[in-house]
Amino acid sequence: MKIIVLLFFCLMLSFEALSQQKAITTVDSCLLSLSSVSFFWKKDSLAQNGYRLSVYKSLLSCKYSNITSTILFEKLGQPNRIFQHSQDVDWLYYYYDGKSLPEDSGLAPERGYIIFNFDYKSKYLLTVGEGHDD
Repeated sequence: MKIIVLLFFCLMLSFEALSQQKAITTVDSCLLSLSSVSFFWKKDSLAQNGYRLSVYKSLLSCKYSNITSTILFEKLGQPNRIFQHSQDVDWLYYYYDGKSLPEDSGLAPERGYIIFNFDYKSKYLLTVGEGHDD
């Protein structure tokens, strides 16, 4: 009887040990975020319908890894502006464009943008930031 109880106890411990393992995820969550906003981000290319304004913070808070300029171009489309430097390249996407609104709208005539900074040689994303033009 003691052997059966001991065997049962060992079996329960082995099941508990196996259930504690975490599943390994190989999909980059930021790539999923980019994919989920891709269609409507491209539709709002002039940053006027408010979609980019509603989702840009989720793109800022993401922890990017292994994202290249090719992937970003595929997901977000053509950037509004590109700045090339000696060591890196900045891609700028407007998420709010108050300059294209009518003057009597009463809204701020500024442009808010999200900027993606890539390494010039490897084309991998280095940093993501935001800013605005007056």
